[in-house]
Amino acid sequence: MEKISYYKAPHVEVVYNPTHQTVEYKWIGFVNDAKAKEGMQKITEAIIKYKAPFMIADLIEFKGGLPETAQYVNDIWSEDLKKAGLQKIALNLPESIFGEITNKKALGEKFVSLHTVEKFAASFEQAYQWFKSK
Repeated sequence: MEKISYYKAPHVEVVYNPTHQTVEYKWIGFVNDAKAKEGMQKITEAIIKYKAPFMIADLIEFKGGLPETAQYVNDIWSEDLKKAGLQKIALNLPESIFGEITNKKALGEKFVSLHTVEKFAASFEQAYQWFKSK
């Protein structure tokens, strides 16, 4: 089955992959707080709409965000994702050191206590296999 486009903006793309029951999104460039929260809302909506238990965050083209956005991800969005029914999150990590720093702040103690998170080096296939594992 083909992926279903759910939302597309200059800073984020969100699709649903029915074959693997995943919401997959890609951040592009530097993302300010308002744009990030808008994108996170769309990602959460897609998880709810498709009842997706899995999510892939493609962060390769992500260049970074603001500290307050990282705090929001950890404090608020982590709970929103849990309530939406998300079970596992795979991260496709960025090459940008600024993006990596932002991601480390966002994946704080609360976020990782609520979600099973694994990092993959540019391989969605590895992530799909991990989703199938217990």
